[in-house]
Amino acid sequence: MRQFVSVVSVVLLSTCLPSGGHPFNSIILKREPATDCSDLSNYFIPCNNQITGLSKDSQSTDFNSCCTACCNDPHCNVCQFQSGSGQGNGCWRGSPRKWPQQCDSKSGAWQGMGRTKFSCDSSQGTCSADSNGQYDDKPSCQSDCHAPSPPPPPPSPPPPPPPPGPNPSPPSPPPSTAPPFLPHSKTAEPQKTIGTGTKILLVFFLALCIPYFVGGALFRKYRLHVDGRDVVPHVDFWGSLPGLIKEGCAYSGLLVTVWLRRSKDRFYERLS
Repeated sequence: MRQFVSVVSVVLLSTCLPSGGHPFNSIILKREPATDCSDLSNYFIPCNNQITGLSKDSQSTDFNSCCTACCNDPHCNVCQFQSGSGQGNGCWRGSPRKWPQQCDSKSGAWQGMGRTKFSCDSSQGTCSADSNGQYDDKPSCQSDCHAPSPPPPPPSPPPPPPPPGPNPSPPSPPPSTAPPFLPHSKTAEPQKTIGTGTKILLVFFLALCIPYFVGGALFRKYRLHVDGRDVVPHVDFWGSLPGLIKEGCAYSGLLVTVWLRRSKDRFYERLS
């Protein structure tokens, strides 16, 4: 029966709230204890209208101490303070059953604040007071509330190809696959080979000289029983051959000299 009466009381109390969706939340009386009450705007919003149903706090002597005590009390939703020595002045705080139709934030005789909740606007990444919010304090809301990151810029289009010129440069030749030469090595030159005619001449010369000298020497030594330099075939001819070559060169030079003199004399005769 007591639970039914409590539920009916809560429903009736909620119908007495203003229809404008005031940021105060008078239904949830018990909240999590505040972690840092140095900045009261993280838990309260201004409310300077006089609100009834509060309890007097004689230990708080100014507005800041009054609302700080309310912030540290999870059962306190409203704090108000009025300076003066009268019986109704001083600090009043608590969780009243009935809220005013309008909570004026302008300064007046009473200074007050009301506890609220906060909600996140994900489109802007900001937190604002909201009675239906899911955060009990503003720092918790701001730690989870972030604006969506902007989309990445579209990729830039590729640059257009350069226009063809009147004389396009020829394509570069392919890289050489030949092995590089060392710096101290000589320039590679084609190898010189012996011609076919030279080979035939060498073979013919060796084919004649070897049998002539070797065979003739063996024949004269073992058949004719000749010793010493007489073993060489035609030794007198080979001994006089240098002199014959010398005389031949001298005779050839004499013939060239005579021919040159005759040609010179003929040239002068033509001139005269």
